[in-house]
This record gives sequence, C-alpha cells and structure tokens, in this order.
Amino acid sequence: MTAPQKHFLAPFVIAASLLISACSVQSPPPDSSSRDSDESQEEKLNSREASTETDQLNNNSGEDNPADQKAVTHNSRQTAGWQTFKNEKYSFEVQYPPKWFRLEDDCCPPSPTSTTFNNRSSKKSEFAQYQLEKGVQAISIVCLYEGDLESIGEVTLQKKENIPSQNLIINGFPAIKFTQSQEPDNPGAKTFTYYIVNQNRGCRLTFSSACSMCETIVSSFHYLE
Repeated sequence: MTAPQKHFLAPFVIAASLLISACSVQSPPPDSSSRDSDESQEEKLNSREASTETDQLNNNSGEDNPADQKAVTHNSRQTAGWQTFKNEKYSFEVQYPPKWFRLEDDCCPPSPTSTTFNNRSSKKSEFAQYQLEKGVQAISIVCLYEGDLESIGEVTLQKKENIPSQNLIINGFPAIKFTQSQEPDNPGAKTFTYYIVNQNRGCRLTFSSACSMCETIVSSFHYLE
C-alpha cells in the first residue's frame, strides 16, 4: 500500500480497531481529474470559514485537564444552506455541506448506529472507489456508548496510551478530542477523534486532517434532549 493510501485509510483503520468490523471494500481509484476540476468555489469559501472552528477547537494547549475545558458554540452563519441530518434513535442532529452525501448503506455497525458523510457518493461501494482520490473528505459518526466520558473504555485506553487529548464543551455537551499522528506513514497528517456525551449516551466522530470541513461539522453536532 502506498503512503497516500495509508494516509486516507488511517482514520478508518483506527475506528475499526475500536470496533469489530466486518465491512471492507477495496477498488482501484478512478480518474479524479474531472472531479477535482469541478470543486465549487462555495466549498472553498466554506473551507476558509471553517478555520474559525478549527482554531477554536485546537486552541487549547492543555491535555486531559478539566480546568482547561473550552466551550465551542455552533456558528449558524458558517453552515447557512447546509443539509441537516437528524438521528431519531440516538437523538442528535448535525449539519453537513450542501453538496455532500450521507452513506445510505453504511455498516459496521449499520445505520442508524453508524453514519458517514462524504463529498463523493451516497453508496458505500462507489465511495470506496473514490476514497483514495485527492480532495476526498469524510467524517464518520458512531453512537454506541453509555455513561459519561470516564465510563467509555476507548477514552480510558487512549489516555493510557498517552494520546494527546483536549477537553471541550461542544454546544453545551461534555466532549474530549484525541489527536493522533499518522507518522511515519504520512508525516504531518493526523487523525482526530471526538467523543461527545449527553448524560447516559455518547457518540464518536472521526476524521483525518485531510478534511477541511469536518471541524465545522463537529461544531454543529448537538443532542436533541
């Protein structure tokens, strides 16, 4: 596998290591020249605006210290015109860009426990063909956690492994962010994992540093009750 392939697949490999996954599809990437040339100016503008959330979410230098919690509030101006996804079973809502897709046949675990948004296709088999292209962006949301942050085994494990962490309050809900480097496979590339909880339930959001829109998506996440 080449370095670029490892770079994109890293966040999904990390997510898979935390769950028992049975789904994997591999196909050779098609010619990406036409898709890259069609990238909209609107998405590029949103990408620049997303840097506000990126700075806000990454600004805290403290690691795993409740006193360093930083409050993050959704800026509706930056998601004006975006699509809204509402998960009835797990009672949360999140927004994603107008030209993005939600995988209709997501798995491991299946929807509604697992939800993936990306800027290429609503079909898992098609997305698998595009996922190695330059410019592909995606974020996965998995909701199968119970209890507070300290009760989540994955959080405890990553703390024991000394993975850099950051305590946050996202739209009023306790959260923790882990930042894991993909070195030596891809120096400078990172995988971001957020855990956001509401009383006795929680969700995990995972994406790579290649996704310029994902911090804004995270900032729009909130529970409905």
